[in-house]
Amino acid sequence: MPGTLEPGKFADFVVLDRDYLTVPEADIPNLNVLITVVGGKTIHLTQSLATEAGMQPVGYTTWKDKIPEGW
Repeated sequence: MPGTLEPGKFADFVVLDRDYLTVPEADIPNLNVLITVVGGKTIHLTQSLATEAGMQPVGYTTWKDKIPEGW
């Protein structure tokens, strides 16, 4: 069920570098998460978006393992 985003409410969301609904299916594993917010708290914020927003990066920002084939 969709909710609403209003002042005083907490939100869980991610922002990706591209629209996963329009990229080719084979490119979905190559999408990058720019920010992750859970319960209104930022748990991941990349350096590039943090710099653009005048903030500090948050969380683990690089995935060291190779993405599994076909994932």
